[in-house]
Amino acid sequence: MGKHLGLYITNTCNRSCTFCFKKHGYPKPMQISLDDLGVFCDWCTRSDIGVISLAGGEPTTHPEFPAVVRMVHEKVQLDFPLTIITNLLCEPEKAEAIHNCLVLANADSLDQYTPENLKRFQENLKRVSEQSNGLTLSITLWHLDQPTEHLLQYCQEFRIPHVRFDLARASILKPNIYVKLDQLEAFKKKVLEAARPLVSAGVKIGFDCPLPFYMFTE
Repeated sequence: MGKHLGLYITNTCNRSCTFCFKKHGYPKPMQISLDDLGVFCDWCTRSDIGVISLAGGEPTTHPEFPAVVRMVHEKVQLDFPLTIITNLLCEPEKAEAIHNCLVLANADSLDQYTPENLKRFQENLKRVSEQSNGLTLSITLWHLDQPTEHLLQYCQEFRIPHVRFDLARASILKPNIYVKLDQLEAFKKKVLEAARPLVSAGVKIGFDCPLPFYMFTE
């Protein structure tokens, strides 16, 4: 299998999450051009890159996102489907451009969306689940009262086999809300409460951030 590379196609985002560790659009908004993407794709072919992840910022805020996805598919022979990390709060035509990909869909707590954005997220989640994509939900845990019941509902409704948990991490770029070391024991209970109904329903659980080994048994 070839090497794995992540490509940030933009540094802009359509959200401003209090727990996010990135400073979006800093020092100025930037997007990769299609010309530069073509150079990148040629380099991937020469360099035995077999796995590519597209991220940001929020990658769907790239004004030419469908063309970006199409170019990577056409120019690079990958060992695994193209991975896209997205909050799915994009226009329907951008969600429809996500075909034959691995999608990591950031599913925030329901109380963190406006009614319009929640409707858009759920509609786009349905779209990508029907378009020959491998789908994983991800959620960042950042406060102990955070609702997580919607994860099981989404997994059952859209036949999503995987959920990835993360704990909010500290940023060196901006003040943000994050889980401190002395809060880990309390968040252990939170993670287990969120994970157990999913595991009971046959959903596989993963983690993004490194957690202390003592936190969990097998």
